[in-house]
Amino acid sequence: MVLHCVQDMKIPEGTNLLVKGPCKILIESGLIDIFGKDFHENDIVEIPSGKVYPVKILMETELKFIGECQKTRVKELFTESWLKAIEIVREKVKEKKPLKVLVLGFCDVGKSSFTITLANTLLDDGIKVGIVDSDIGQAKIGIPGIISGAILDKKRVSMDELLPTTFYFIGDNTPAGHLLQVLIGVDKVTMELIKMGAEIVIIDTTGMVFGGPARALKMGKISLMNPDLIVTIERENELYHLKSLIPKNKLIEVKSPPRIKKIPREIRINRRREKITEFFKEYEKMTLKMNDLKFEYVFLKTGMPIPNPNLIFGEDVVYAELSPDVFLLVVRNIKNRREILENARRFIVTIKTVYLAKKLGMDVSERIRTSPLLTHLNEESVLRLGSIIAERKPDEISIQIIKDNYYNGLLVGLSDDNDEFIGVGIVKEIDFEKGYVNIIARKLKEGGISKVWIGYLRYDDEFYEVEKRKIGLG
Repeated sequence: MVLHCVQDMKIPEGTNLLVKGPCKILIESGLIDIFGKDFHENDIVEIPSGKVYPVKILMETELKFIGECQKTRVKELFTESWLKAIEIVREKVKEKKPLKVLVLGFCDVGKSSFTITLANTLLDDGIKVGIVDSDIGQAKIGIPGIISGAILDKKRVSMDELLPTTFYFIGDNTPAGHLLQVLIGVDKVTMELIKMGAEIVIIDTTGMVFGGPARALKMGKISLMNPDLIVTIERENELYHLKSLIPKNKLIEVKSPPRIKKIPREIRINRRREKITEFFKEYEKMTLKMNDLKFEYVFLKTGMPIPNPNLIFGEDVVYAELSPDVFLLVVRNIKNRREILENARRFIVTIKTVYLAKKLGMDVSERIRTSPLLTHLNEESVLRLGSIIAERKPDEISIQIIKDNYYNGLLVGLSDDNDEFIGVGIVKEIDFEKGYVNIIARKLKEGGISKVWIGYLRYDDEFYEVEKRKIGLG
């Protein structure tokens, strides 16, 4: 039944409803429960588009439904195994603190619903609850691209209501290609919540459960974190391959509530945009000096900068640096790419040749002075560059040529020198010639910024996702 207006209903005690948004529910009288949280007279519950909330009527209640509410009466809101799993965790946390609980499952089986229901129930027991949201694609506590952690301060109907108290930056909406970073992030955020006094940490995970990388990720989490309990939520038996590797004394199998539906891709995309838009409603503009920063997840600023790159490689080259892995050149215009590439190849060969000659005791000053590629460098710079690539063959060094706006729009993490994350931002511009990075950012804690972690998600000015940065480029 779909309601496009306002409807008042008197509902008897013991009724169970599944209500799909977008809509609002006003409790005019009575008492209801949603995900273990009670709502009383005059409370309002807002259900986002595509979301389904389980509403348990605890006493005769009058409700006002406002919006496109789809309501379904059901006999039971949750499966027996779901309720049993919560009781097992409640008993286990009495025996051991801090307790770590890992929640696994495919997409849209109810992992987040189970997590928040369990958390609310444990609050009733007086337990200090920490939640790790490691679903970097459909983030709830934070925004897409970060692994977030929060201490539950009070009962909630959704993790979306929480802001991260600690987080780790990944910068993408999928773990694929970032398995090591995700493992590090989940472990660090979990341990940080325990330091904050969490007596139990519930780790909600992504729906990435099929294929080699998924196996590696899930089993890596289990091996690294050594959770006390592992809850698997399934529609059928789709996690058989993972369950076969989990110690039986840690495994709790749960059947997903049958009426949970898969969320369409367009709704997922819209939710991600809503999250990022809401997050950056509060932002500040920052201008950071490149020379004061280190950069992560990119090659930028990991090599030795080359002075006067426009005189060596062509007038369109605004920045160049050489490392043993990559020769990175930043250009205003890509049209002369072939010429720049050829000059870069010749530069590598010439630098190494001169360096080896110097090692043999030869005088190289004249060679440097007369070489079109080296004449704008002094001998000390040439020899330092040569020492960097001394153990590499010229064709082993990747040459990357990118435009000067390549980093614009990318999501970035901001941290201090100890990798303590302070905030999240979006690059507006890197001025390579003046040496400045301009970003918009939201700081989640105080601290000085000394590292910028360059992500893969890219946004336009309206916060729509556009073409990602490729892994290993830039």
